[in-house]
Amino acid sequence: MNDILKISGITVLGAALSLLLKRTNRESAMLCAAAAGILILLAAIRQLTPAVNALKIWAGKMGMENVNIAEILKILSAALVIELSAQLCRELGDDALAQKTLLAGQWLLLGMTIPLLLEIGDHLIRLVPAGA
Repeated sequence: MNDILKISGITVLGAALSLLLKRTNRESAMLCAAAAGILILLAAIRQLTPAVNALKIWAGKMGMENVNIAEILKILSAALVIELSAQLCRELGDDALAQKTLLAGQWLLLGMTIPLLLEIGDHLIRLVPAGA
């Protein structure tokens, strides 16, 4: 609950400052909003440790200890960065660049997930008895 309150406080403060600055200095308003966004992300990152531990436990229960948890987190992080970049492009008024960013990001994410999907597929094949 404490982290939710921090994130909410940073959001409201950042939005208010950005709105005040937008009237006089648009560039400073964008920097303020970007700084607030970075602080929000840093506050949210603290929640990754329990998620990583849960993924490790899940992989162990499934007999998939060799699944690289770091690779899963890298893929999830890349998806978030791509979405954040596209949203920033939209906020700056460049919808075409936002769409291209999302499309390129989706292709990159597909390339990143294929090795993981193949590893999971190999594991599932080992689970199925021969000749079944």
